[in-house]
Amino acid sequence: MAPLVERCGIAETLSTLRRIDASIEEVIATATHATLYNYGEEWERGAIEGPLFVCRSPKGHILIVLNRLSIENLVEMVESLEFEIVDRYLIFRKNGAIRGLWFHDIDEHANIAQLLQRISIEAPDLLTPAVVQEDEVDLTALRAAMLDLVNDDAFLLEFHKIYQAKRAASS
Repeated sequence: MAPLVERCGIAETLSTLRRIDASIEEVIATATHATLYNYGEEWERGAIEGPLFVCRSPKGHILIVLNRLSIENLVEMVESLEFEIVDRYLIFRKNGAIRGLWFHDIDEHANIAQLLQRISIEAPDLLTPAVVQEDEVDLTALRAAMLDLVNDDAFLLEFHKIYQAKRAASS
C-alpha cells in the first residue's frame, strides 16, 4: 500500500498532521506502517500503529505515527530521543522509558532509522534548508566533495569518534 502522502496528496497529509501540530512545515520522510512496542519487564505491543511521518517544524523534527486503532497518536520530538536499531525495530529512549517501532517494510525501516539517527546525533538543524539561491550552489561540485569525504578514511574515523562521544554523553 502506498504511503498516505502518495494516496491522499501532500496537501491533505499536511492538513491532517497540522491538526496534531500546527507548526509542521513539511513532511521529510514517511513509512507505510509502523507498530509501537513498549518495554517494561518484557516487550508488549502498544495500542498505536499506522503510517509514520517525520516532519520539520521551527521547533525541530517531529516523529508522528497516525494511529489507526484510536485517536491517540505517537508524537515525539526527534531531537529529544536516543535511537538504536535492532533487527526490524527502531528502539528509542526518552526519560527512562524504552519504546520500539516495528516497520512492515524493511527498506522504510532502514531509511527512517538512518534519517532519525542523523537528525538526533549529528545536528538538529542538519535538515533545515539553507536560505540560498539555487544558482549559488554548484550541486555537482557539492556531490563530488561529499563523495570525497565519505571515501576518506580519516574523515570517517573522526566522524565516528565524534558520534561515539555524543552517544556516550547522552547515556
